[in-house]
Amino acid sequence: MREAIYALWKRLAGRFTGHRKHGTPPDQAKRSRVVRERMRQVILSIPHYFRELGRIRKPSELYGWVYFKFPNSFPLAGFPPYLSVDVTNKCNFSCKHCWRTARPRPVGSMDVGLFEKIVREVNLHRSFHRAFKLASGGEPALHPHFRELMEISARYEMPTLVYTNGTLLQSFSHREILNWRLDTVVVSVDGVDADSYERFKTGGNYASLRRAVMDFYQCRRTLGCRTPVVEIRHVIVASETVTQLLQFRRVWLETADTVKFNYLEPATGLYDFEDPSRPKCRAIRREMGIWWDGTVPLCSGYRHEHLGNVRRSTISELWRHPKIEYMRQCHDRRDFAQVPVCLRCRKCN
Repeated sequence: MREAIYALWKRLAGRFTGHRKHGTPPDQAKRSRVVRERMRQVILSIPHYFRELGRIRKPSELYGWVYFKFPNSFPLAGFPPYLSVDVTNKCNFSCKHCWRTARPRPVGSMDVGLFEKIVREVNLHRSFHRAFKLASGGEPALHPHFRELMEISARYEMPTLVYTNGTLLQSFSHREILNWRLDTVVVSVDGVDADSYERFKTGGNYASLRRAVMDFYQCRRTLGCRTPVVEIRHVIVASETVTQLLQFRRVWLETADTVKFNYLEPATGLYDFEDPSRPKCRAIRREMGIWWDGTVPLCSGYRHEHLGNVRRSTISELWRHPKIEYMRQCHDRRDFAQVPVCLRCRKCN
């Protein structure tokens, strides 16, 4: 039975790897390519989604999971369910497909006091909040006071996810990381083998990364800890086949709990075509980003316009800021002409 399910899963994923038919209009072909890439990512990540569901213990957690997947089917949450905090945008890698290259910003690290201010407000909205992510702008473990940030997170019992290129596991002892009571450690592993990994992630070493993940995973199991979940995150590129991706998943599940796939987004944040038939945006109803200096961008797809700064405003105020509320209303009406940047956005096309 398992073999039959696996074969069907592989066949479904393989259906979304084809190329444009001859004679298809260029923009339509580009839209079709994006749809194929996203469908392949979703299908390959199905086991990961089942694992997420398996960790749910309360009705409120189930509601939060479904809301995150389908936020346009529910009333807007009173507080961002997912908060992505860019504690630093310093990075020791230079990944070819990273948006940091195309959209450079001043480099810096978040003040410890500002981080605690954010955590305190999130703690007041537990009924809405589902995940506190340290991600998006760089390698969080390079923050000069990262240990202090983690102690604050642990003190408030934040459901924290740390995204890392592996530096976290190589910079701190495994027992110390376990004492921080993180929810998930997400390790970015792009490329399907050592050669492709080191081509994509300049500055990375595949063998040392795999050894670090394996050692941490074994330490957690030896000590009988259930968390943090060790998640491998992989960005699919066009040249990777379904067979390679499934083999990648098998290899990394030897040293991790789960593997999730993402599609490759344009580094600029925008596609080179418009799509008037695009779906309503999910990001503007489910997540908010905060940069290291406290700046809150309009949305995760378009970072050139800002809502304000959490040094001077609360997260709740910015979540209901007139700019983002207007954008939500336009999406509800599917009046994308009023927000033309959304027609090319990487998040929803």
